[in-house]
Amino acid sequence: PSPVPLVISVLAGLPAALFTLPADTEPAGALRLPAAMLATGLMGGITIRAIRLGFEEALHPECVITGGVVYFVLLDLIQGMYRVDVGRDAVRSVFIAVALFACVMFAATAWPPRPLPRIVVRTALWDPPTRLLVRALWLCFALGMFYFAFMSEFSVNVMLRGLLAGRFSAPWSRGDMGTWYAFIEHLAYFGYLLPTLTTIILLRERRLLSAPVLQGIVLSAVFLLFVMQGGGRRILGMCFCSALFTWLVSKRRTIKPRHIVTGMVLVGALLLIMDAMLVNRGSGAIEFSYSADEFRYVRVDDNFLRFAQNMEIVPRFQPHTGFDWLIWVLARPIPRALWPGKPTSPGFDLSSYLGITASLSCSSIAEWYVAFGWIGVVVAGVLYGTLCRFWGQALEHTRTYAGLGMYGLGTLALFISVRSMIELILMSYPLLAWLIICNYFVKRQSKR
Repeated sequence: PSPVPLVISVLAGLPAALFTLPADTEPAGALRLPAAMLATGLMGGITIRAIRLGFEEALHPECVITGGVVYFVLLDLIQGMYRVDVGRDAVRSVFIAVALFACVMFAATAWPPRPLPRIVVRTALWDPPTRLLVRALWLCFALGMFYFAFMSEFSVNVMLRGLLAGRFSAPWSRGDMGTWYAFIEHLAYFGYLLPTLTTIILLRERRLLSAPVLQGIVLSAVFLLFVMQGGGRRILGMCFCSALFTWLVSKRRTIKPRHIVTGMVLVGALLLIMDAMLVNRGSGAIEFSYSADEFRYVRVDDNFLRFAQNMEIVPRFQPHTGFDWLIWVLARPIPRALWPGKPTSPGFDLSSYLGITASLSCSSIAEWYVAFGWIGVVVAGVLYGTLCRFWGQALEHTRTYAGLGMYGLGTLALFISVRSMIELILMSYPLLAWLIICNYFVKRQSKR
């Protein structure tokens, strides 16, 4: 479908957002209406397209990424969660940058895509039997848990005590700088596949209480306990939502209201769990304390505020980081044991500049701005639009449950990358792991 209606919707939402900007943008809640106006512009065209052409249209990568922009950048503002103590000009600039990014991304999806690699096409067409899926399930669990077991000296008691410890007190906790253990730590990405694999088995078995599905539920729950101990909300979200998205994609042509309601209930439960993780991030399971009454907001990150602060600081007080940031992102997969001189900083660290000890995220759009200015925002839109059109072919090629899982993992990696470009690298590892596993089994079957 033509991206023109999507662009027009954004271009209608931006003036509405700018027109409703209050004179004083700092108080909490002051930007609720402008943020809601821009969010409506971002999602309006997508919603209309889905109503006209079918639910499947809302599952394309550009639509999912746009939802990510609303979630990671605008949702906190819509809820009025915090003060935006920056100048009005910086706030206006962030709204314009978000709209510019979305318009360029939608426009770039009209370009002819490069063909998908053979490894992706093979996975999209492979129809694995349940017995192979169960083997893959146990393989992923063994590989995913190996790092936790290794760092606990393969002691079950030590692993259990680690689960009860605080975020940075478990044996498998690590600092900012990895060692040669990073090779083993990367095996944990196989564990991220467990919920999606369980969903694929459920789709094939069509019975929640079948033995293969119950195995997947138990193994997923065990692995996710270790993920939750580390306090990584985005990791839990990736594992859970890739499975949920895989299920939704499987229903794309037969979607019913009950499927939407089920999805909303599951997402609500996930948000509640993630909020509890945030509240108890500094304490262990023994000191865990949380009540559903404490859930008042969907707490994401203060990305809009940090984006606006970057707008005020760069380039007025700090130069653009340029390719230093890009090299830092691309170097992320290379273990420091192989590259001792690997960059440790993107070139500008907002938290250090502000004197804050916590790590601050600001969204990938902001990162591209800090690196290259307004040209960077345009380049980010082109990059994401190209990736969306490229990966959208996977939905068109998908004919099997293995392909559904592949598409769900890849699309969720794009979604989470809106938070930071580093996440695009990290969350692509589970997709790579799935491609490797599927093609391994495909080659074994072809030799028989």
